[in-house]
Amino acid sequence: MIQVSSDKQRLQQENQEVNRRFNEVKLAIETSGLDKNKLAGQIKDLQGNLDALTRAKHSADSTIKNLEQQLKAVSIEFEEQRSLRIGM
Repeated sequence: MIQVSSDKQRLQQENQEVNRRFNEVKLAIETSGLDKNKLAGQIKDLQGNLDALTRAKHSADSTIKNLEQQLKAVSIEFEEQRSLRIGM
């Protein structure tokens, strides 16, 4: 009878230890899933920001080219006006 009680107590302790390890592993799996989802969200946000910056860069490049062309046109017009004034 003592042996049975001792075995029962040992099995209960082993059961508690197995349950504790199971809960630790379960928590680790759940936490990794949350971290993965959080990371995926951050990557999506980062990609959105990168796309917005790329669009802004292309817009700025286009604006710079347009301004350079306008500056050339104004410079040419200025030189033509200056030549006309000098010729008068």
